[in-house]
Amino acid sequence: MRSGTSFFDWTLFKKNVTRFWPIWASYLTIWIFVMPVNFLMMDINNAGGLEIVDIASASWAHLWFSLFYGCFSAMAVLSHLYSPRSANFYGTLPVRREGIFLTQYLAGLSFVVVPNILVAALTLLTFAGTPGALGAVLVWLTVGCGVYFFFYTLAVLCGMLVGHILALPAFYAAVNCLAYIVTALIDAVMNEMYKTYMGPGSLVTGAVEWLTPASKLNRNMYTLRQVGEAGHLYHQVLFNENALILAAYVGAGAVMALAAFLLYRARRTESAGDVVAVRFMRPVFKYGFAVCCGLGLGFMTGIILGEGTLSMNIVVWTALGCFFAQMILDKSFRVFKKWKGALAVTAVMAAVLAVMAFDLTGFDTWIPKLEDVESVKVTGLGTASYMNDSADWQTVTLTDPEHIEKILEIHREGVKGERPGSMRVSLGLVYHTKRGDVSRTVSFSLDPADAGTPGTAAHAFEELYADRELYWRLYNFDGFEAALREEIGAGKPTIYYSNNNGLAEEFGDILDRDVYVDKYLTTIDITSRANMEKLFAAVKEDFFDGNICVRHVELQGDYTKEMSLAFEWESPDNKMTATGPYDDYGVAYFQRMEVGIPSTAVKTLAVLKEILPQELELHGYTTEG
Repeated sequence: MRSGTSFFDWTLFKKNVTRFWPIWASYLTIWIFVMPVNFLMMDINNAGGLEIVDIASASWAHLWFSLFYGCFSAMAVLSHLYSPRSANFYGTLPVRREGIFLTQYLAGLSFVVVPNILVAALTLLTFAGTPGALGAVLVWLTVGCGVYFFFYTLAVLCGMLVGHILALPAFYAAVNCLAYIVTALIDAVMNEMYKTYMGPGSLVTGAVEWLTPASKLNRNMYTLRQVGEAGHLYHQVLFNENALILAAYVGAGAVMALAAFLLYRARRTESAGDVVAVRFMRPVFKYGFAVCCGLGLGFMTGIILGEGTLSMNIVVWTALGCFFAQMILDKSFRVFKKWKGALAVTAVMAAVLAVMAFDLTGFDTWIPKLEDVESVKVTGLGTASYMNDSADWQTVTLTDPEHIEKILEIHREGVKGERPGSMRVSLGLVYHTKRGDVSRTVSFSLDPADAGTPGTAAHAFEELYADRELYWRLYNFDGFEAALREEIGAGKPTIYYSNNNGLAEEFGDILDRDVYVDKYLTTIDITSRANMEKLFAAVKEDFFDGNICVRHVELQGDYTKEMSLAFEWESPDNKMTATGPYDDYGVAYFQRMEVGIPSTAVKTLAVLKEILPQELELHGYTTEG
């Protein structure tokens, strides 16, 4: 009889399926109860009326099942790699290494894919005759298999890098959240080292989101479309644009599968039992562990020991982390003779921290040139005159060179260091320059007495506050005005007013929440569009006459508000649909704007007295003139 080698071994495949039956059996049992059994009971109890959207909605659960079952399956089918005896045994089989890898890989893949197919078939039987059921089940099946393929393959790749079965889940968990954790640690350290640091930019956060697949995939992958004729409408379930995200991860999974295959071919049998089985990954693990240990534990001990100890703690923990990693790799405590690597990584970390501590790159003192700035997005422009209204922390984008120049003046004073001042201001700045976006934050104290001195931050604030057109945009009155002109979404703009009169005189009543809500937070919905338009016109007139929303650097507190008006409306810019563009099921994001109405707002109070006379009289409001 002629002997030969094979690229797939059916006997080995069946051995995996029977040996590790608890994995696929538990997965199958859970989904049978979640899908067909659950839907059948709903059909019986409700006498029909099953909704196929429930099938597609269940696709979100695939993420968490795949995250855990992918790891369990990889640990099962790769368990022979982590014992010298079993690794040597598999090496004597009349199956090429390529065949062993393919057999084991497909066995682990079948632990979830085959149960998914069975559950899909049973669910189709439960929904027999229901229009659109086939499409909904196919969406559920595709999402389930695609997400599992990615996480399972990621776990297999991690399994190729390690030589101990317990190291696999540790590496797998680390890879899934490493980008987020490292970015968060670097962000925390930079916040401590740089006073103008505002956080990672959109490019970094976008990359981190992609490198944290559990977060990126945590969304539904389907869209609803209503089809049929009047009286016979039903929902058809389709993929939406988020399916492209899944497709990208499936593509990445295919690349990882190829990488795992190449590593398996080159893997040394004697590496069984090592924490890191691949030689080129040992220094990556060692120094990566040292850096993460230095940043994480160094930051924590820096918080405990107090300000000024952060750099020292990071350096010390980096060195210790390097020795800890060497102990894990060597499985021995005798590692101090390998001090050169620890010295090198510690020196590099100390040099980086020195650059940050002494600001050798000029990060904190960087200020763009006026001609390089195309626009600047400013948050917190109202903090130099806190009035407890919507403009205190509102964000506005400035494109006028004169406005940008004032922001640069404020920025210059902010980076000079702390100076005596009675007013604390904080600004978030995002400069849109010709070379890209640059974010900075400035927080410092200023003296209101400098408001009349050109070139000072206080004077720059005062001039910006004097620009009524700018503050009209800052409060976002334009948004509400647009909502009055045209219908936006399903709802109409609504105006509320809350009175705070008499709080100082009867402060004790505030301790009783019910009394506070009933007596002081009275809210009246003005449903008449004519009344809304009349009231808003009066607010606008008072605004440009300088009767309301008048800011000065020396003004702090509650603006002596006798009442506040809150305007709410659906935002056309942030309008999103929960199920896509094909139906009317939408999620509207509301914008809210609140302004204080003092006794000087004569036109606004006159209109309120006209449209709400009883309410104003009840709360003791009067209009002058």
